[in-house]
Amino acid sequence: MSAAEPSSVLLMPSGALGDTVLQLRIAEAMRRALPAARITWLGRDGWLPLAQRCPAVDEALGLDALGTHRLFEPGLHTDPDLADRLSRFDVIVNGLSGPDSPVMARLRRFARGSAVCYDTRPQTGAIGHVCRQWLGQIASQWVEPFPAIAGRAEQYAQTLNDPCDILLRPQTCDQDVTGVRFPGTSSDPPQRRVLLHPGSGGLHKCWPIEHYVHLREILQQRGCQSIVLLGPAELERWPEQADRLARNGPVIVDPSLAELVWLAHLASAYVGNDSGPTHVAAAAGTPTLALFGPTEPRLWGPLGPAVRVLSSQQHQHHWTDLSAETVAREVATFLR
Repeated sequence: MSAAEPSSVLLMPSGALGDTVLQLRIAEAMRRALPAARITWLGRDGWLPLAQRCPAVDEALGLDALGTHRLFEPGLHTDPDLADRLSRFDVIVNGLSGPDSPVMARLRRFARGSAVCYDTRPQTGAIGHVCRQWLGQIASQWVEPFPAIAGRAEQYAQTLNDPCDILLRPQTCDQDVTGVRFPGTSSDPPQRRVLLHPGSGGLHKCWPIEHYVHLREILQQRGCQSIVLLGPAELERWPEQADRLARNGPVIVDPSLAELVWLAHLASAYVGNDSGPTHVAAAAGTPTLALFGPTEPRLWGPLGPAVRVLSSQQHQHHWTDLSAETVAREVATFLR
């Protein structure tokens, strides 16, 4: 790496779980563009286990621990301690706020080299994946100060059309986390084990829970073990169906992110809606079948080495074009 290139990068992502997983691709792009640089992730405290499992990230810090809220204070005054910490980075990549915000004004003042930002919302009229849009925004701001780095970031963005590398790897200690092992099974993972996650942050994005119940029955008939992941929201939304799912096989309630990554690595396949856990499974390398209804997979689809998407055109009418049998046939292609 030449002396003119950055040796320290600070990434400041934003958004929900799925957005955070996708923004880890920015860390991977930075690693490809600057293989010798130290990459620091400054993100939401609850999502730090993901950054800690991403080989592209050298250090993961929490927004709360660093007191990053001080960046949003009115005026241009910045706490000297925070200013000192920011000045240690050659490059700061900000996904928290826009170019004209007080946050960006501070970051430009205190970054040792360059501070750039990207808008996590899809650009009007854009049809490419949001990750490509984000990297395009970042690269466009580096054309003048770092043309070579901008080119490498753009080059990585183009590869997102292809199957992506595994981004999340389990840590050794995950094997000993209480409750990680699948209930009712031996510690050695069988060859045909499927994770099912019926939930999502928005009910309108959920394939009907009755279809998941039927899918589980089909998989059981075909000799596959299915493990259902449920969060508190799903238990409240569908108490009767959740009880049926629990009677027909193992259910893991509200796994931690560390457990989710480990479970994904143990599984032969994963089926889920447009949700954060689906992005986690895809990034962990699990063969992932993502079920999309009202959202656009070309923009928001999960990225990983083995991802397939089934889109419904009838999601407003109980997803009638995506039956449990159709989904089971797709799952079978992962298990051959």
